[in-house]
Amino acid sequence: MAKTTKKSANKTRRTIYNQDYYKAQAMAKDPWFIEKVSWLKSRFAEIGCPIPEGGFGSYKEYIAWNGRFWKKFAEMQDSQEFHDERTKITGGKSNISREEYWKLADFEEKFLPPIYGRHIKEILAHFGFPEQGYFHDFVEYGIFLGKKNYSNSPFNVQMIRNKDTKKWELFIQIYGFTKKDDISNNWDLIANEQKYLPDYLGKSKEWETFNRDLEVYDLYKKLLPGKEIKKKRNIEYGDFFLPRSVDAAIFAKIYEKYPELSTELIRNIIHRTKKRLGELPNG
Repeated sequence: MAKTTKKSANKTRRTIYNQDYYKAQAMAKDPWFIEKVSWLKSRFAEIGCPIPEGGFGSYKEYIAWNGRFWKKFAEMQDSQEFHDERTKITGGKSNISREEYWKLADFEEKFLPPIYGRHIKEILAHFGFPEQGYFHDFVEYGIFLGKKNYSNSPFNVQMIRNKDTKKWELFIQIYGFTKKDDISNNWDLIANEQKYLPDYLGKSKEWETFNRDLEVYDLYKKLLPGKEIKKKRNIEYGDFFLPRSVDAAIFAKIYEKYPELSTELIRNIIHRTKKRLGELPNG
């Protein structure tokens, strides 16, 4: 089976005091880390995109700031001052020397806003941590949201396509430190992922008209000569045209027993029954 998506629990996150937690805390107290983060924040303030003391109050505010930041980056990159200085360094040539290349790189590093994703990767590399995952989130959340005790997710939710059946399956990955409450407190996250499963049911309600609908459907199968005519525009949903002679024949045989039925309702019953019995794809 091949993994396709992976989501971490995030509604009620319990602090897990494991090795990763203390490695991250040690990084946060390292003078090199503190100086690097301070430099980043100073550069953000210099270009008019400061981060509030203590970080943004929500991830939504962080995303809004991110939009302003990259707008400012584009403005500075398109400025006449930027282009004039580049021309001054390169002499307007397309082929430049190694010395000119490094002068250009040094100028752009000082003039343009810091591409903070690159600096986060540099921080992680400095401490020997992977570029993605818990440590990346710890640094990002610490810089922008002021979180100092960001912890590992107590479990992961993974949507996987089964290589044999080709169907989507949902798995909950638990760890040695996962507790029952971690699952319960984050059930909304799991339930939201369930909606993407092909057999998603939602609320489980009894099919109260099952006997009647099955009787109608059995008549349909007996009376219909050959296969139903597919709708070309909606063939993927399994919709079909039911010949009027068939729905009229069903109506004639069953209307006294079920006076609430009409030919239109008969058509709807047949379609719904085909779908509920798995003879039409879920659409």
